[in-house]
Amino acid sequence: MALAIQSPANNALVGAGPVQVQVRLVANPNYASTTQYPDTLDFSASRNDGGSDVGSFGPVSRNEDTYTVTWTPPSAQAQLTLTVAHPTPAAVPSASVTVKVDAVAPTFTISIPDPTRIPGGPNQAEPRDSDTDYAKAYRRDESVTVAISANEPVSDVVLTVSGIASGGGVGQALTPKPVQAGGTCEGSPVFCGTATVDLYEPEMREFRGTMQFRVEGVDAAGNRGSATAGLKVTRWKWAFDGAGLIKASPALGEKGVVYFGTSVTNGKVFAIEPSGKKKWEVDVEAVEGSPAVGAFSNGTELVYVASNFAGVAGIGSGTRLRAINGELGTVLNTPCTFPVATGTPPSTISSAAITATTISSTPVETGLFVVSGNYGSAVGLRPTSVGANAVGCVNSDSSQGMPNSTAGGGLVATNTGQFAYPTDARRMVKYSFGTPAAQWTATPGGGSGQRVFGMALLVNTLLGSGGNDFDQGGVFQVAFDSTGTPPANALPDTDNGRVNQLVATADNKAYFGREYAGPSNLLARYDLSVPALSQASPAPGVLSAAPVIGSDGKLYTVNKSGELAVWTTSDPLSSQWKLPSIGLNIEASPTLDCARGSDGAPLGANRPGVLYVAVGNKLHAFVVDSPRLLKDPNSWPKFQHDVRNTGNPSTPITNCP
Repeated sequence: MALAIQSPANNALVGAGPVQVQVRLVANPNYASTTQYPDTLDFSASRNDGGSDVGSFGPVSRNEDTYTVTWTPPSAQAQLTLTVAHPTPAAVPSASVTVKVDAVAPTFTISIPDPTRIPGGPNQAEPRDSDTDYAKAYRRDESVTVAISANEPVSDVVLTVSGIASGGGVGQALTPKPVQAGGTCEGSPVFCGTATVDLYEPEMREFRGTMQFRVEGVDAAGNRGSATAGLKVTRWKWAFDGAGLIKASPALGEKGVVYFGTSVTNGKVFAIEPSGKKKWEVDVEAVEGSPAVGAFSNGTELVYVASNFAGVAGIGSGTRLRAINGELGTVLNTPCTFPVATGTPPSTISSAAITATTISSTPVETGLFVVSGNYGSAVGLRPTSVGANAVGCVNSDSSQGMPNSTAGGGLVATNTGQFAYPTDARRMVKYSFGTPAAQWTATPGGGSGQRVFGMALLVNTLLGSGGNDFDQGGVFQVAFDSTGTPPANALPDTDNGRVNQLVATADNKAYFGREYAGPSNLLARYDLSVPALSQASPAPGVLSAAPVIGSDGKLYTVNKSGELAVWTTSDPLSSQWKLPSIGLNIEASPTLDCARGSDGAPLGANRPGVLYVAVGNKLHAFVVDSPRLLKDPNSWPKFQHDVRNTGNPSTPITNCP
């Protein structure tokens, strides 16, 4: 009676895969039981556009009155007519269906806009990577919204982002992110969708590199299409040019403002907001010791800074101490001046520290300095005090017979006015503010002593690091509550290489570089509880600056040749990534802050932090994966202990969450 095509349906849409064509030969019910069914039927196809490629049919199989054949459509987009006929001409009418073939995968496009950048200048740090290939790169701490378009209706669209592996290859992939239709795409694509990616989520085991964005989806016929695009990502945030060599470690305020000074004759103190915008600058003299920041109170904080001058008429050379309002950039009261004899070089100063001295039984925040010249003098700067000493500077004792400080050396202080520092006579000394006699004097390494540069105080253990030459020196340990002349011998396995600076953690691990005359410089992890060297990694370069330890256990070092390196502190001590050469003239120790918004408030506990590194005339901000500085109160994770550079173990290490 008839041929009935059961599948595909008329006007069906099929893709590139094989299609099962099923046909039933309908017999008159009166004769169905005696009907002789043919072994096969004749299948054919024709294109409505007249084309010759109509695909191919496989062998026909029969199950009683039903016939099945596999049809492989042409690899094209076309409309075809499938026809089936009885093998005996004119035995029954033929049957046909129209089939739309879509064997072509959808075409996707990923559009990524350029990041918005404010041009650098005198009042704004330069935000573009120094590598010209990455001048338009996104930063590790940014998000990017990509537009995804397709040339036909699609569904199940997902975006997969892969990070940057060691060596710059394709790293691990994140879980695919669904892409919803909507948003704005260029032109008038059939499908438009957008997806936002936080670039701190994919792995990034290099300083800069290319992340891979891959979009996939299927069209109505089931064809799967995809597209891939690369996105250049850098850790470079900005670089501010201070127009003068930066020798001292920068300090950070409550809202992430970075304070630093330049060591040229007409030096300046700068305040730079986390965005890289200059907040203020103050003309001073040569800043060679690290500034320190006081406690945040009434919407501001004080920045304590010392600067050296030379050849001033009627004064000669000397040091000036200032307290600067961190919000306004104004100098409180009159700078305190400490001249030295005419014709001598400018005096040397220690780093600044923050302690407390007493006025009428009331503790007052005091910026502490050891000023050296014809003699050493511990000077407390307390400009907010009242009464006779409101002008600011107070000498520790009228005798002023203290040893000179090692230039730029560490200064450790407590809230009770006790302080210790290394001297230029190869000694370590401890005083109490207002008392002329030293509480103790220690000779590092015994004999004639060793010059000490760095210091760290872990509860009652004072560590000093130094050495007189490449192949001598080490880490020296003194009980802080000692009296008289306690021993300060070099710890075992540290006495054969100069140690410029060190940091330490509450689990009694110290990290430092060991400097040798040859190329075999080492980065050491030392177990203070044994005591013994627990591991050393070769060839980090000469580490004149102190390392920095992040809250995630990563260790950051900057060597004298300008190489920034990131290390894991867990076993084994190994390098994760490096920036081979930032520049030369690196003397300042880096510091680490958390990510902050435009108001200076922290953005979140798990976002990447910012490492500040001074190189030559420039202060650099780099995005690193550590969310913040190590916060353990019994650790010493950076130069001068905390982001404020107080050198005081009672100061909270960071104000980040």
